Amino acid sequence: MNLISNIFGGKKNISQSAETVSNPLVSMHLLEARQSFKNGDYQQALGHCQEALNLDSMNAEAYRIRGVSKYQLKDSTGAAEDFQYSLKFS
Repeated sequence: MNLISNIFGGKKNISQSAETVSNPLVSMHLLEARQSFKNGDYQQALGHCQEALNLDSMNAEAYRIRGVSKYQLKDSTGAAEDFQYSLKFS
């Protein structure tokens, strides 16, 4: 099982989330981040995650998506930090 599968519990993929978001702008940025990730545009996914975090600095889903995007971009240190924040805020 690879790191991304471990992060998403082996069955959960980047497009699924059980988390509810009260701010519609945060929801929009998370949706765009997921779509960008699915399209392989990890830089754009990072940007959308950052916008979501600017609005909600404790959003576990934004940290999770940002972490896997950083992992795909070979930033393992940044990915590990984001995964820790994701766990802290989930």
